[in-house]
Amino acid sequence: MLWLIARKELKEIFRYGVFKISVLILFVLLFISLAISYSYNQYVSTLHTKSEEESRELWDNQENKNQHSAAHYGIHLLKPKSSLALWDNGIDRYSGAAIFIEPHLRNNTMFKAVQDSPMLAKWGEFTPSYIMLYLLPLLIILITFNMVSREKEQGTYRLLRSQGVSSLKLLAGKTLAAWIIIILLIIPVFLIAGIVLGGLAFLNYKSFLLLLMYLLYAGIFIHIGVTVSTLINKSSVSIIILIGFWIFSSWVVPKITTNIVQNIYPSPLESELKRQIRDDIEENGIQRHNTTHKNTIAFTNSVLKEYNVDSLHKLPFNFNGYILQAAEDTNNLIFDKHYANLYKLYEKQMRTHEISGIVSPFTLVRQLSMGVCNTDLWTHIHFTEATDEYRKIFIKTINDDLIKSPYEPNQRFIRSKDFWKKVPKFEYELPGLQLFGQYYNTVIAMYLLWFAASLGMLLFASKKLNSKQW
Repeated sequence: MLWLIARKELKEIFRYGVFKISVLILFVLLFISLAISYSYNQYVSTLHTKSEEESRELWDNQENKNQHSAAHYGIHLLKPKSSLALWDNGIDRYSGAAIFIEPHLRNNTMFKAVQDSPMLAKWGEFTPSYIMLYLLPLLIILITFNMVSREKEQGTYRLLRSQGVSSLKLLAGKTLAAWIIIILLIIPVFLIAGIVLGGLAFLNYKSFLLLLMYLLYAGIFIHIGVTVSTLINKSSVSIIILIGFWIFSSWVVPKITTNIVQNIYPSPLESELKRQIRDDIEENGIQRHNTTHKNTIAFTNSVLKEYNVDSLHKLPFNFNGYILQAAEDTNNLIFDKHYANLYKLYEKQMRTHEISGIVSPFTLVRQLSMGVCNTDLWTHIHFTEATDEYRKIFIKTINDDLIKSPYEPNQRFIRSKDFWKKVPKFEYELPGLQLFGQYYNTVIAMYLLWFAASLGMLLFASKKLNSKQW
């Protein structure tokens, strides 16, 4: 009986010319977005790889110079592109692509793609995730808005009941029909496009997790659509309610939440953050290039006292390198403190977005989609923290070599260019599901609760339908 109801519903849906046109438009938009996203990601990945190789080559091929001068020459580190960024670019266009490593400073990421198209950025990105999260629900609404209300309007519901069809079986069959359509639309496109554009490497646990999230999101709208169509007698009213829910969930709640976050937990401007760090270092750090600074004088005197000498050239090491590394160690603690406070602020902001998921499944699936695709805030922070750890190793390697070099008060020691290749290379891999599980446990729980609640709505609607006479 269940399959008969589903098959009858599928036949009616496939007769609709509007449905066929809508599916065609959705497919066209999805493949266009895939082509655009693939082209962009290939370009960015190639550019990143080439740029990082060139940056390292420039570092390795420096001329003979002082170690500290070479350190200021610096090196660029570029963030790798996730293969799943093909589906969801997340914040990548906003977060920047490269970090410049140099002494004394902890730089933020540069080269934000959104700066090249600030007006277009207001409208969002045309990516496959945009199609899945914004437009697919509209197709589901078109399928489900009159599934049950049509039966009541046409008087066929009584006929179905007279033939022994229970309200639960009726809703289950119609829901099954909607699920079949969505599965036939999503899974083949997702797998075929992923394999064609990403190769067999695309078939991994993250890809299937992303597919599952999209299916659950579609399921929530299917269940809500059938529920509203059951509880509302008129199809015209049903579609208005469903579109209203789509607007509220996908547009209103995210916008309101963003405004709330900006007012309660405003992010400091980059210039303000740098000023705070600079003031803290001025007060509590060691200023190597300012020999008259109180902390520099105090540190110099403490070293002379510790080694019981009256002149820096009598020390058993190169003091220039020693104080440079001491300044790095001291100032790194200040950098770490300020960035830890910044990350706590980000965490509060994200918690607010999580809370908004109580009334909007869109805000939940949006966070999960970015998290699985490694294009979210936490992945970006993971990368910046990795670059900072490398910066500490990078500078310490150079300073340690300078410490071992002869101390020349009136001139700088010159290191041969062969040394530059001995500085370790930056190696980084995007995080796996461990980072995802660390930050998205609550979001996953709320998301599954939304799906369970939508099923509960269907059961409630079947009981209400069964209790009425039509």
